[in-house]
Amino acid sequence: QALCEAVSVWCRAQGAAVLELEVRSAGAGAIALYGRLGFEPVGRRRAYYQEPADDALLMRLKLI
Repeated sequence: QALCEAVSVWCRAQGAAVLELEVRSAGAGAIALYGRLGFEPVGRRRAYYQEPADDALLMRLKLI
């Protein structure tokens, strides 16, 4: 969490408007963490990961 918050602060200071990431849809812990940090789901890439097969959940945090 601290690392994500530090990255967000740094990106804002650099003038970034948004942060985007992708996470395995089965990664409930990671999805919950990103949600607490303000990231919102904005899309899905079906069957993006292999071994094990999984979708990628796309998430975005608006910085401004």
